[in-house]
Amino acid sequence: MTDTTEPLGETLAHMQQVVTSFCRGVDRHDADILASCYTPDATENHGIYAGSAAGFVDWVVGFLAQAGFMQHAVSNLHLLGMSGDTATTETYYHVRCAGLDGELAHVFGRYLDTWRRHDGRWLIADRLCILDWSSPNSGYSAADFENGATDRTDPSYRFSQLVG
Repeated sequence: MTDTTEPLGETLAHMQQVVTSFCRGVDRHDADILASCYTPDATENHGIYAGSAAGFVDWVVGFLAQAGFMQHAVSNLHLLGMSGDTATTETYYHVRCAGLDGELAHVFGRYLDTWRRHDGRWLIADRLCILDWSSPNSGYSAADFENGATDRTDPSYRFSQLVG
């Protein structure tokens, strides 16, 4: 039986911990940390990769093997909706990395996550990575990602309707 009486603050703290663990896993190229953030059947749409989260873990660790400095920071974890053991959130990210020119590059965007409680833990069941802006030297192109908007056409509104 699943305990659905956990205080909202604790639920959000658990989700924040998973999101920051994901960022640490990417920055450290650590497949075990990354895999621990997802449900076994999770999906990931990270722009240039779309498929299973397990496949994403393998792909991103390989993709970043040649990358230099990379540091993720996250903020504004916002609960969009919740019903029982399912929830949706929007979390802002800022990536600082070594640019194509060797100079500092920046990428800004959001993670739109659908969460499911699995074995008593909140884990990411589905993620859509939105790229809002990147510096020209980052190597990331908005054309490779689903884009955000500053109005109700933004994908976050679609995610907020998934549970409720």
